[in-house]
Amino acid sequence: MVESELAVTRDEALGCHRLALPEKPWSNASGTYYPEEHLDRIDRWRVTLRNDADEPTVARLLFTQEKHLPITGFTPMLCELDGTPTGIPVQISKNWHIRTEKGRLPHDGSWFHGFAYVRVPPKSRRELVFQKVHARYGGVCAASHAQLSLIGWGHNQFWDQVAVGSFGESICFEPGRVQRRCFITDVRPLMTLPVEAKAKRWGWAENCGGGDFLMWKDAQGRYQEMKGTRTEYRAQGPCLTDVSYREESSGGEIAARMDVSVPAANDHLRTFLRLRYDVRKPLRWQRLAFFQLGADFYNDVPARRVGIGDVTGLREEWEPRRAKDEYDRTALPLAGVGAWVSVHGVERAVLKKGHAAASRGLIVRSWRALLGGKPAAPHLATYCTEWGKNNHRTAVELVPPPEIAELQPGDFIEAELELVVFPADAAAYYGPDAKLRDVLVRAADTWRPVHREAQGNALKPIAKLGEITKSYPLVVAVNEEQRAQVLVKGGLGHLPVTFADLKSPKGHRVLVNGQPVTHWQTNWNAVAQRWQIVCNVAAREEGEMEVVLETAP
Repeated sequence: MVESELAVTRDEALGCHRLALPEKPWSNASGTYYPEEHLDRIDRWRVTLRNDADEPTVARLLFTQEKHLPITGFTPMLCELDGTPTGIPVQISKNWHIRTEKGRLPHDGSWFHGFAYVRVPPKSRRELVFQKVHARYGGVCAASHAQLSLIGWGHNQFWDQVAVGSFGESICFEPGRVQRRCFITDVRPLMTLPVEAKAKRWGWAENCGGGDFLMWKDAQGRYQEMKGTRTEYRAQGPCLTDVSYREESSGGEIAARMDVSVPAANDHLRTFLRLRYDVRKPLRWQRLAFFQLGADFYNDVPARRVGIGDVTGLREEWEPRRAKDEYDRTALPLAGVGAWVSVHGVERAVLKKGHAAASRGLIVRSWRALLGGKPAAPHLATYCTEWGKNNHRTAVELVPPPEIAELQPGDFIEAELELVVFPADAAAYYGPDAKLRDVLVRAADTWRPVHREAQGNALKPIAKLGEITKSYPLVVAVNEEQRAQVLVKGGLGHLPVTFADLKSPKGHRVLVNGQPVTHWQTNWNAVAQRWQIVCNVAAREEGEMEVVLETAP
């Protein structure tokens, strides 16, 4: 039995209980701008599950809403009565597209569906709170990653949409590469005003999108499609998302796994990418890119300069030549700790309506590869395209070393990358991070913001209790007493901190320099059969910060 403050009905076709969220308008809400007075709004409703039978059961729940919801970014959560997140997943499916010129389509329009399975022991009662986080969580713009239905827009293929806050899309993924032959599609700088005359805060920023995983043309120049995409949503927010995509080439030559995580932030967009490519059959190519920032047919910013370096600073900066479907540089080594590439120098005269004045960067946080049977370092290529007469673009690619002509079974790449996006105009950024604003005033649309991120978040935390399994984003495995204590020096923005290997999601508290953290998310790690607690901690560029997970009093 399901009881709630929400209206509950039985859906026999889906075999679940529907719980309808209130359809009440928000003050000052519109389809374009988020109402500022609701930035920290969190909605909560009680849900009671009762199992009177002698056997355990699973309550299948579907939370629904169709009107009056800022839909671009939100996170549904199931919590205990005291607000502690349970970690029970609520899978999100949503839509905001509608077709009116030719009549309505089934399933078009604005709606949210949140699916959850809750196990209920025999002869028991479980009381929960369904919580819906909107734009901010604990004062930080919340991250969310969800499947977005395109029914009513014009194409109905699979599309995933990530938002930081609820002010429009932040980064999107199209696994089928249907429209522009690329996996990474719309990308937008965070809390950045568009160029339009009457632009307001808390609305959609303009688009600087385009990118791809594993772009391969065979030795004859034929583009090789990927197939068999599988998606796993391990965490959909609001502190740090975690979604995995798996696919393989059409002939089975290479298997790919791409893990994508976006953290909550108050400064700029970061996307953490974990790549694992395994070669299963011999593979030759005319073009092969392990990653593209800017894709062949989707690269919405005419940026004219490229810079490369590492945590110590700039190594080289140049202006790629303006050409059509040609390489400017090939197989340039990316050396040093925290090697990075920056794409900047926006040519404002050829920006089109809706295209963002934004700079972008890619940071290699770790790299391990065996190519041609030998260890191989990352290399960079810059590829030039022309979008109409004298309207040029440059894509940067991670490519094999120049001496490698063929990949063999057993070859692999394992890499951790960080994709970053910055407003190219300091005046356009309206977020609260004063230090980022100062950097933009001095160095917007240059290589310096990317270098700052590469250097500033090259963390070297120290574990006093527990074990650090990743430095950035920080992951700490708790000890046998289910405790952890970590010292962190430096950092930029809000640092995502994950405490792993928890035996239970309950009975913990997080302290930063002795002060309790009140907002976190809980994840279930199905492989480890353990829980995780994830929070966002404001970095301190100066001084040391102690982050502790301990038993709640």
